[in-house]
Amino acid sequence: MLYSKTIKILIIDDDEDDYFIISDFINDIEGAKFIIEWCNNDQEAIEQFQFGGYDLYFIDYRLGNKNGLDILKEAVKLNCDSPIILLTGKGNKAIDVEAMKSGATDYLIKSELSSEKLERCMRYSLDRAAYLRAVKESETKYRNLFSGSKDALFIADKELFLTEVNLAACTLFNKQNTQLQHQQLYDFIRNDKQKEHIRKALSHNQDINDLEIEIENTGHERKTCT
Repeated sequence: MLYSKTIKILIIDDDEDDYFIISDFINDIEGAKFIIEWCNNDQEAIEQFQFGGYDLYFIDYRLGNKNGLDILKEAVKLNCDSPIILLTGKGNKAIDVEAMKSGATDYLIKSELSSEKLERCMRYSLDRAAYLRAVKESETKYRNLFSGSKDALFIADKELFLTEVNLAACTLFNKQNTQLQHQQLYDFIRNDKQKEHIRKALSHNQDINDLEIEIENTGHERKTCT
């Protein structure tokens, strides 16, 4: 992943010397091409996150009126999906934990930086970001298929409380989406034997395949479903 294209990096740090040191370490990584740019204040940093365009961000923990965690939280609010690595002057477990909770992909201690350490961190961060984007795209594709299907589809918990339904399911049950949230499928099954069969199967963690049930919706229409 790291070597497949030119990586555009933004270093957010108010210390120019640190910017040059980090840039030199990155440029010493063999087999990769980088475009490295610098931002030295919190306001410009937030603007850069609004515009996007970078594959990777490094943020210094201490930055003007705001610290790196503040900038990190702003970036998350702006839906930044590029990896963000927090830089700290020295190790601080509380800051490290807070950084990860706030959305940082990783954190590094400036005094311990090296080209090798930066390469490992950057490779991990870029690979993780690519994986998360792929998951998000897959979820979006699934969501579109689920919502747009002409078949009645729904998601329920182990007690068959409905948690999500599509438009076709709303039509089947003759209820709006919000009205169906957390209502049980059992409410629409009138055959007690079918209910009991389903309950027993679920209680024993058995799969239920090709089961034909009769649904009665709020308009007292009965429909056979498989």
